[in-house]
Amino acid sequence: MTEQNTQPQINIKKLGFFPGCIAQTEQYAEELALRAILPQLDIEPITPQGLSCCGGPLRSINRAIPQYLAVRNLALFEQENLTVLTPCPQCHLVFTRVLNHYQQQPEQYTDIQTKLKDENLTFTGKTTILHTVNLLYDHVGLDTLKKHIKKPFKQQQVAAHYGCHLIRPSSLPRPDHPEQPTKIEHILQTLGLKTANYPERLNCCGAPIYITHQETALTKTGQKLTAIQNHQYDALTVACPWGYRMFDTRQESAATIVGEKLAVPIYTLSQLVGLALDITPEKLGIHLNKSPRGTLLTNATKKEGA
Repeated sequence: MTEQNTQPQINIKKLGFFPGCIAQTEQYAEELALRAILPQLDIEPITPQGLSCCGGPLRSINRAIPQYLAVRNLALFEQENLTVLTPCPQCHLVFTRVLNHYQQQPEQYTDIQTKLKDENLTFTGKTTILHTVNLLYDHVGLDTLKKHIKKPFKQQQVAAHYGCHLIRPSSLPRPDHPEQPTKIEHILQTLGLKTANYPERLNCCGAPIYITHQETALTKTGQKLTAIQNHQYDALTVACPWGYRMFDTRQESAATIVGEKLAVPIYTLSQLVGLALDITPEKLGIHLNKSPRGTLLTNATKKEGA
């Protein structure tokens, strides 16, 4: 497969790792898997001391606090001259929004810059923000990823879930196209998996409205899982801790809401990459998955000529 790389190249040998709140407090497998695959791809993840929540969950309540939290986190990465990698699309969006706004109206950040001085921090707005998807596709590259694969899959069918924040809003730089994203599918194909553009591919998982409209959120979760099961995919892969929580941890609850018997194996994208790199399931946190394991753990084969 030929690499399709339109992104400017950056030094990815050392990346500032921002796990986000969900991966650190609940969906541990997301962080475990990503930390396991990065060294195999010759990348060292570095997490500065003093990081906090990105501020995203507070945006609907108070704009000033999340703006300050986002800038402060980015300043900590800037202090160590690190490009930022986060597996959370919401964190990626929060940081991207702040960078975009700062570049247009830096004068509105005077008060924040003053507060940062109390910690001997400064913010220049020159940080690059990566997500797992565009790290693998654009910066590691498919050809390089393929060279590291030790156990390609045997053409099992895996559905891709992009989620809302990974591709929207289209007015800001996102890791993939807002209407026709393809990067996850290309990564899956590089791992030896089959995938397709199913009708429900870009549907929301329901996570953004779970707190206020739980039944509606679980209905959306259950409807998408039902569609994937009806399409007879072997598994669903997600590149978002929020989506992973809805489809994996809350699959049983979603099944009850929609009145279906659901048994869809859910894997994070990093877990599937890790399996193809021949990393043990335990190191990838697969034992923490609540959904069925399916056939993906047993059907990997050794690479020809290895």
